[in-house]
Order: sequence, then C-alpha cells, then structure tokens
Amino acid sequence: RPALQPLPPPASLAAIHSPIADSLHAPANSGAQDLAIVHALLDHYREAFGSFPTGEDNATIVNALTGNNPRRLAFLDRAHPAINARGELTDRWQTPIFFHLASRDALELRSAGPDREMYSGDDVRHASPSLRATEP
Repeated sequence: RPALQPLPPPASLAAIHSPIADSLHAPANSGAQDLAIVHALLDHYREAFGSFPTGEDNATIVNALTGNNPRRLAFLDRAHPAINARGELTDRWQTPIFFHLASRDALELRSAGPDREMYSGDDVRHASPSLRATEP
C-alpha cells in the first residue's frame, strides 16, 4: 500500500494554530510532559473525528495531525521542530515516538529516552487513562 503523500496546505491553514504544540520540546519540560502534550494533540484529533488517526507508522499519523485529514485541520504545524526530515514526530532526544493504537479510544506513546534505545530501562511512556487503569 503506498504511503499517503502530504496534502499542500490550504491558504487558510496558516491561520490554524494549536497552542498546545508550542510547549512540545520546551527546555523546561520533561520527556513525560512532551508525551502528555502529544497525547493531548491526539485527543483533540479524536474529538474532531471520533477516533485517533490510524496508520502503519509514525509519519502517517503525523501526516493526519498536520492537516492531511478529511477536514484538513492542522493540530500540529508541519514545520514544528519535533518533526524530523522523514515526517516523524520525535522525542526530545531526536528518536521517533512509537504510537501503539490499542483501540479507537486508547493509545500508548513511547519514547526511547536518553539512551535512544527502545524498550530499555529509561523509556518514557504515556498511555490513555483506560490503559493506565489496567496496569499492575
């Protein structure tokens, strides 16, 4: 299946701005706060469309968040410094964030943490409340 190509932004897209995204990767924040911000952006998407964006990879989800969606709403600026050259949303250590969509209402975000190795001891994780309730 071919990857979705980014849509050119409509003229009105420049006027759309999410202040939540402004604090993503802010020096005063932690990796956990960054993931909470990304989760908030995804929650706004879910409120607008009834479910989280779906996709096989990070770049596809970012594509939906940056305006390639049915209503062409941008929840995140395509030029945000947290988006790498491959169109992936990265953590503060420049590693792509892992998105696990558990259901249309629940997801887990994972950052590889400072060592940039996924599933090691310093990973940072943020999950939907329904997933947190099932944790030991």
